[in-house]
Amino acid sequence: MYSFNNTGLGVYHGPIAELAKEYLGEHVFNFTGSTFDKILDHVNQNYPVWVITNTMYQKLDSSYFQTYHTEQGTLGFRL
Repeated sequence: MYSFNNTGLGVYHGPIAELAKEYLGEHVFNFTGSTFDKILDHVNQNYPVWVITNTMYQKLDSSYFQTYHTEQGTLGFRL
C-alpha cells in the first residue's frame, strides 16, 4: 500500500510465510488466528515478529475483496 489516497499492491500473509519458509524452514510461524499472548510469548523469547494488517486494523467484510479463477488457481484481491 502506498497511502490512504494512493493505493498500491499488497500480498496476503500466506505467500509471504511460504517464501520465508523456503529460507528459514521451521523458524517461520504463521500466527494468523492466534491470541496476542501467543505472539507475545514469541517476542519474549527475543524472536522477531512481522505483523501484516490492513489500513482499518480489523477483519474486512468479503465485499472488500474480489476473487479471480485462473488456470493456476484461485486468486483473491482487495478492492
